[in-house]
Amino acid sequence: MSPAAAQDTVTLYAPALASERPGLGFAVSAVVGLQVWQTLRKAPTPNPARLSFGDGVVIWDPVTAGIDSHESAEAVARKANIGAQLVLWGKAFEFGDGVVVQLNLTLPRYHDFRERTPEVWRFAWHEGRAVLEADLPSRRYSFEPIVLERSVVERYSRPDAIALFSQPEGGTEVGRLGGRFLALRSGPDAVFVRPAQGRDGWVQLPELAANRSEAVDFVSAMLRIYRADWEGARALFARVVESPAAPAALRLDAALLRARAGLLAGMSPAAMVAEMESAASLSPHARRGVLYEGMARIAAEASQHRCPRAERLDGLEQWLDGRAAVFAADDRWLQQWRQALESGRDACP
Repeated sequence: MSPAAAQDTVTLYAPALASERPGLGFAVSAVVGLQVWQTLRKAPTPNPARLSFGDGVVIWDPVTAGIDSHESAEAVARKANIGAQLVLWGKAFEFGDGVVVQLNLTLPRYHDFRERTPEVWRFAWHEGRAVLEADLPSRRYSFEPIVLERSVVERYSRPDAIALFSQPEGGTEVGRLGGRFLALRSGPDAVFVRPAQGRDGWVQLPELAANRSEAVDFVSAMLRIYRADWEGARALFARVVESPAAPAALRLDAALLRARAGLLAGMSPAAMVAEMESAASLSPHARRGVLYEGMARIAAEASQHRCPRAERLDGLEQWLDGRAAVFAADDRWLQQWRQALESGRDACP
């Protein structure tokens, strides 16, 4: 992929999962990747503001690409022919009489030729004299294991396991998916694809396990953050936050990103701060929660008062002083925060 082609294109790379059963790893990654692909959209509907979210791409690969760690996922993502901002990888292994699927999401941070990087929260105060920057809460995720039912394992263990049909609901079988394909359009429970060889057809997308995995919702929401689809991200992150099966750490990050997306989607700063406080309370001693709430408080102050009074700046300082123990003494963001307060005092004597 050339630098020009990569501008403002957000790519999810989904190689086959490592698996001893022929075809199972690719079949599972193909189904999960297609479920994520279904959530991509160019713009909201309706679209009175004429928004455009740029290009979203999912690249499937019939091999594992040698990915067995976050470090190796980052290395593969940097390859020029992939240029992926997100890598969804993992393994499927037998456990008892079933198969367990372990999915991981790696979000490399490197220059990928995009003109915008919406996933990084940047805030400039006092005409740019003070700049705060918050990265994503994390760039490495491991999701709760998915336990596949025996019928799913038996169905997807062949290299040509995924059938293509003439209609979204089924109809006549017209071929098999194969290792290389292009997704063209989606229906509620199926995606129309064009394989590298053979006829186009519909892939049906049943739930792989008895319970919906939060991995699809979280990965899809993260793609929407990267594409500045703030309302869409909020809707999907809400499903993760409300999922009783999602781990506490994942719910925290989903809640923080949902609140941040609210501000950029037009939520009032006061409402955003309240939502961010609620999110951060899920883990009061987590650095990322304090950091995101601090960003929210600064953003709300700036939106309401061009020239904050000294007592409000004192209040912000006292708020962070009570939480500063979660930061290292030389923490870059902590230094940015203090510089922002000093800038406020200098600009508004």
